[in-house]
Amino acid sequence: MYTRRALCCAGLGLPLLAACSSDPDSDTSQMLDILGQSFHTFASGQSITREQAAAIPYASIGVRIGDSSQVLLVLESKTGGTSLWTSASRIAVELQSGRITRTAGLEHNVSQSGPTGVDPLQSHPFAPKAAACTYVTDIPDMNTYQAVIHYEMGVTDRETVTILGTPIDTLHARETGHCPQLDWEFANEYWLDPASGLVWRSLQNIHPELDTVEIVVLRPVA
Repeated sequence: MYTRRALCCAGLGLPLLAACSSDPDSDTSQMLDILGQSFHTFASGQSITREQAAAIPYASIGVRIGDSSQVLLVLESKTGGTSLWTSASRIAVELQSGRITRTAGLEHNVSQSGPTGVDPLQSHPFAPKAAACTYVTDIPDMNTYQAVIHYEMGVTDRETVTILGTPIDTLHARETGHCPQLDWEFANEYWLDPASGLVWRSLQNIHPELDTVEIVVLRPVA
């Protein structure tokens, strides 16, 4: 159903998914039932439509790995700038101010990632200037722990992105990443709200053997 580096259900039982309720009468369980009914429409490589997104009355994001189908995840919990998003297909993504910090259910996952200082994405409002930060990351399937990743973000420019047919004015930020331990270099992109710093869309690399992860905010947190 997906390409080799697409979303898969390999993360069942991972601690990150523990936040999903097992109570069949809970709001979370009912929400996942709704999502499960919707996933058949996303199985052919298509993008989520406005009508499909509107049918889910929760904060939601679209996730795509490489050229795979776009899959809809809903907000499970939010604490400060950290949000956990889950789906009926047992995929979970944790975001910190728009940056992916943990995943479960993908072909290759990041079990933990955190900054050693201030991430420019956490600035409120976001400062459109060159900046740098360092993250420490764990990648279990490569037996790699506490790997240091250096990020350098360049000066941003204004750009309009269109999500579900709606044009949105954003700051387009580009950054390079370098992990000496894995001899891995890559580039990420973020499209942020100029006032709030909300990352409306991003293209992120989280694992050397996983295609780029696209995150799109379909319905922002109220």
